[in-house]
Amino acid sequence: MKKILAFLSVAVLAAVSQAATVTWGSGTMYIPDADGNWSSTKAGTAAAKKITAYYFIQTSAFTDTAFDSYFDVNDSTGAITLKSTKTATSTVTSAYSGQANATSEISAGQTLYALAFYTFTDTTNKKGWYASNTATATMGASDLVPTVSPDGDLCVSAAKNNGWTSASAVPEPTTLALLALGLAAVGLKRKVA
Repeated sequence: MKKILAFLSVAVLAAVSQAATVTWGSGTMYIPDADGNWSSTKAGTAAAKKITAYYFIQTSAFTDTAFDSYFDVNDSTGAITLKSTKTATSTVTSAYSGQANATSEISAGQTLYALAFYTFTDTTNKKGWYASNTATATMGASDLVPTVSPDGDLCVSAAKNNGWTSASAVPEPTTLALLALGLAAVGLKRKVA
């Protein structure tokens, strides 16, 4: 009886500890034109064609996917940088094919959530662009092939996205407070005079 119980325990443990690898990919990436529409130019390793993919993967749903909470934008150059308060699971600068991906382990019965931001700096026009997408992956208790939604990847291409979004710098709260204080001072000065 003890042998049977031990065997069953091992079998249950093996079933629970099954894991598989999920690959989150961008699909083919195209750089934006001056208006932020998809062009026919693939992303590449040349400075003027580089797209960077930032993948955030976690076990709970993303409640805040606002670009401004993840990135800083340099107004004079258009360069986009990840905020120091954020940590990406994976950061990939695209090769010519535009394929960028990140992998993660998923266990039986587990759901993983992915958020991807794709950024591009237009060095000619000194402007930043970004595109984003989310997906989930769930693995059944007895299936080593996870069910991934949508489409098994995080594809951002001309066929699956309306276009790029222009990135612009967001004033820090301190900057806004100082501006408001300055305007209030000007208003009081005029009132006193």
